[in-house]
Amino acid sequence: MKDLIRLSGMSFYGYHGVTAAEKETGRMFEVDCELEVDLADAGSSDKLVDTVDYSNIYEVIRQTLQDKAFSLLEGIATHLATKLLDKFA
Repeated sequence: MKDLIRLSGMSFYGYHGVTAAEKETGRMFEVDCELEVDLADAGSSDKLVDTVDYSNIYEVIRQTLQDKAFSLLEGIATHLATKLLDKFA
């Protein structure tokens, strides 16, 4: 059975956009992330090793939004999805 983990309303300041003004001044970006995982083992063991460490998910998202620059939101979304699926299969 799959469970849902939602990380909602994460806000980061980033320099993304198509225009020079967007890339120069930056703005706040809000990210919601939903993970579909099986949490049965974690529920029984109560051990971090049996679940997804949410702080690691947060850090991947933070690094992407704050340390990289994208022109399009679609680019951000694709990068995040690829990175998260690779790291937390």
